Amino acid sequence: KLVDANEVNTLVSSILLTDAAARDKLISLHRPSAITTSHQSVVPPIVRVKLLRLRAIAFEAVGDYEAARTNLEICVGLGDETIDNWQRLGRARLRTGDFDGSRAAFLAAFQLSLARDQSQTDERASILLQLGELHILMGQDGEASRVLAAAHELAPSLARVNDLTNRIELASQGAPDSKKRVQMPFWPETPSQAVRARIEGWLESAHVALPVAMRPALARV
Repeated sequence: KLVDANEVNTLVSSILLTDAAARDKLISLHRPSAITTSHQSVVPPIVRVKLLRLRAIAFEAVGDYEAARTNLEICVGLGDETIDNWQRLGRARLRTGDFDGSRAAFLAAFQLSLARDQSQTDERASILLQLGELHILMGQDGEASRVLAAAHELAPSLARVNDLTNRIELASQGAPDSKKRVQMPFWPETPSQAVRARIEGWLESAHVALPVAMRPALARV
């Protein structure tokens, strides 16, 4: 049975990993619009996409995910559909609240990786890891487990996959620290996020150390 465009968003990722037709349809549904370049443009297309990619990386580094996403959407729309660009777009879409678009971008990266050297299992496992993280952040632990299991098959020694799988298992058993799982940093922190985390950690420590009467003042900082 052919999958309708309205149904494809409801298909779970573990099915889309093996159903190429449905995967293609989901990717097409969320693919950035194609952009044609003017012949009068002073910047050659190959230079433009490189500049857009560099801008996106810079915006991602400072935590401006809206700007990173805008540049990556244009980059992919111009035809620069690389594994790295799709993965970055998946992260930018996720951090701007577009879960379906994020999933489609990660699956597009996965699809491109399938067309490459089949020995690049670590690369595909890394893409599936990010897809699994997406499902964890969406509260879909069951689907995350299935996707992470596929990643583990490709790269059994990938520590991050095993760590997340164990945390999901602990959460399903109601372990005391299971809530910490959702607070784990997904993907490398940007410099601004690292600074913010340090400041928040200091404020939390100060809040505990202060007398009760002084805590409301610190809470307003």
